[in-house]
Formats: sequence, C-alpha cells, structure tokens
Amino acid sequence: MAKKRLYDSASTLYVLGALMKNPVLLQESRYLLSEVDFAAGLEKIIFTAIFNLHANGATQILPNDIDLYLTQFPSQYNAYKEADGLTYCQGLLSVGDQEMRQFDFYYDRIKKFTILRDFEENGINIKEFFNPDASFMELEKENKKLNDLTIEEMFLKIHKRVSNIETKNTSPDNLKAINAGFGLRNLLDQFKQSPEVGLALEGDMLNFAARGARLGKMYLYSGPSGAGKTRFMVGNACAMSLPRIENRQIVMKKDLTKVLFIATEMDPEEIQTLVLAYVSGIDEEKILTNQINAEEQVLLDTAIELIEKHSDNFRIEKISDPDIDSVRVKIVNYILNNDYTHIFYDYIFTSTALNREFQRTGLREDVVLMMMGNGLKQIASDYG
Repeated sequence: MAKKRLYDSASTLYVLGALMKNPVLLQESRYLLSEVDFAAGLEKIIFTAIFNLHANGATQILPNDIDLYLTQFPSQYNAYKEADGLTYCQGLLSVGDQEMRQFDFYYDRIKKFTILRDFEENGINIKEFFNPDASFMELEKENKKLNDLTIEEMFLKIHKRVSNIETKNTSPDNLKAINAGFGLRNLLDQFKQSPEVGLALEGDMLNFAARGARLGKMYLYSGPSGAGKTRFMVGNACAMSLPRIENRQIVMKKDLTKVLFIATEMDPEEIQTLVLAYVSGIDEEKILTNQINAEEQVLLDTAIELIEKHSDNFRIEKISDPDIDSVRVKIVNYILNNDYTHIFYDYIFTSTALNREFQRTGLREDVVLMMMGNGLKQIASDYG
C-alpha cells in the first residue's frame, strides 16, 4: 500500500461513489483514472471491478454487482471480504448529488496525490506543493496550498526548475554578442567539414529552399483542407526512416534515422496505411478497398517485413487535444529518452486544451496558433 501520508481517503470515497452511480465518466477523456490512483488495496479492488463492469456494459453499479463480480477472483474476493468490502460499497451509495457536482474537485485531489507519489519516488522534493509531514495544526494550510494549484501548474513548476538549471549550465545566450568578424574563418572551415544541410526531403524545390531537414530548425508546411498535407508529411517521414520498394526492387538508404510522427486528427492506423502505401508503392485506396492482385500482395508482404524490421524508426503518437505544455513534454521525452531527432507534427490547430491554456488572456486565435508554432520552434532550437 502507498504511503498513507500521500493519500486522500475522503476524495477516494467520493470518486468511487460517483463512478458507481455514473460509470460513464470513465469514458470521458477529461478523466484519466487507473488502478495506481487508488493507494489502498480495497479501493484498488473496487475501482477495478467498477471499471470492468462498465467495460461489459453496466451503466449503474450496485454493491451486490461488485460483490458478485469479485466472486470470479478468489484471492481478490477474500481480501475484499476481509476488509468488509460490501459494507464499504454500500457506504459509497451515500455520496449525494452535491458530491456528484463536485466530482472534478475530488478527481483532481486524487490525481494530485498520484503525481506527488510519483514525484517523491523519483527523488523530487514535494514540499512546495504539499508537506505530508506537517503537523495537524498546519494540515489545513497544506491542503489549501495543494487545492489552489492546478495539475498543469504542478508540472510547470518542475519544468521551470529543470529549465532554469539547464539554461544556467548549458545556454550560451549570454555569450552571443560578438563582432561580425569574430571566428569567421573557423566558421567557414566548419562548413567545409560539415555543410549546413540536413536529411533529404521529398521534392527538389523544397530541398533547395530548406537545404534538407536541418537539425534545430522548424519547417511549417501549409495548405488548404484536403490538399494532401498529411500524406506529404508521412512521405517525408518514411523517406528519412524506412526503405521502400521501387520498380520491384528494395531501395535502402544509408542514412535512415528515427522519426516521431505526432498525429492530432488521424488515428495511428490511418497513418500506418499511408506508410504501407509509401513503402510498397501501391496506391492506398487499393489497400483500403482490398483491390490487390497476387503480384501486389507479394509487394505488400515484402513492405510489411521491411517496416517491421525497421519498426523503431517510425513512431506514431496520437495527441487528440494538444496544448503547448503537453506537446512539449511528449516530444522532449522522446528526444531525451528515445533518441528521436526528427519530429513531424500534424497539425497546428486551436484545440480545446490550447484555447483553455490561453482563455484567461483573451488572445486572438491567430496569436494562439502562432504561440503553438513558436513552442515547437523553441523545442527544435533547444534540443537540436
């Protein structure tokens, strides 16, 4: 069981009671509950039962439903009975309409304590958020401090802490004031040894204009709806990361690299069929409608083998409701922990989360979109 000092039994009671009355809440993207959010053994067992009962179609759950469900799992049921789980579940039904209206508050409390436990397990000092060792007299003040923080602000404080250390120790910005001739000959020698070009992009004009996909740079590809922007970006991502079949021959580049493709609108499976079409050279429409002849099936099988062999080179991530902070965290994690150097982001739009991030500032939509673009550009610049 997790440390009792980083656990809110009252919030757990209200959330479990609300889920019994309205398990459809589990389907809402706003709420991301899992077993780890419930620190006590009995609560974990009850939450898992509620989750699975709803997955099987239950729209309202009674204590006897949970009791009957758990009889299928003797070890869990014994622990449930020893903790007098049926009585506990009957108590959950006393959660009234007032608590249902305050579900967001109790949900946030549970998630905050989950985050605090994760912070502490990873060696992060949590006392600026909540001091679990405070005296009984100070506990009210500590709870208010935690309640006044949003989950986003908790992460932002940690990001700022790390960013300040990173900037102080790695950023040369304060040394960038130089005379025009300083080190110019050395700079020219660097270009002779390592020309300022990146991996080849699809299209001679684009390569000429951009000098390839250069590290540390952000390229924005714009076009009207339905003009094939995603298809074009997937093609570029494939060209960098995967071999392909041309004229029934496998073409293998020497400089394949790992790419991360972040989709905001399309599902990963839709990106996969675009990848398969690119590598196999077979029109995607024929793949989707199963209009494949025997010869094309051989090409598809070969393409699948190639993609599977180089599967780590093309990672697809779906972010349905992006904001600047969540996108930054996701991308930076892939850069630092998985060595991805080329990122494709499809596409920049005013999501609900992005609007919520700036709703108090009253910024126009075009300014919010520009700030999202600037956020992506800053990641490219900061991490090369």
